Amino acid sequence: MESTVEAKKLLASLAVTGLDNIYTVNLPKEMQDNTDKTVALITDVSTQLSDFGNDTFYSREDLIELQIFHKLKPRYSLSEFEKEILKGFFSAHWSITEIKAKTYDPDTQQLSWAIYLKKQKEL
Repeated sequence: MESTVEAKKLLASLAVTGLDNIYTVNLPKEMQDNTDKTVALITDVSTQLSDFGNDTFYSREDLIELQIFHKLKPRYSLSEFEKEILKGFFSAHWSITEIKAKTYDPDTQQLSWAIYLKKQKEL
C-alpha cells in the first residue's frame, strides 16, 4: 500500500495536463461510469524481497499498476500525456516494467492505458 500512496503523490506533483483525478485501490462508485473526466487508478500488484545475504534480505521491490481512463473526446495529446507520466516516474527512479497498448471499452467508448512500475526500497 505504501508504494501506491507514493505513486499517487508523485503523479499529483507532475500536474499532467488533462488528468482530473487520481485514486488508489479502487474507483469510487460515482467515477466508474463517468466519461467526462480522465482518471488514474493505482493498485498494488506484488512485492518481492531482494538483496539477500547473511540469511536475510535488505530490500524489497514493489510492483504497481497505473491505469488511465481517458475521458471521451480528450482535448490533449495522448502521446504528450503518456510522455509526461513516463518521464516523471522515470526521473523519480521508478522502473517502467511494462507498457500496455491502449484499449477501447465498447460499453463506455473510453480509451484506457495501463503501465506497470517498480520501485526498489532498502529496508
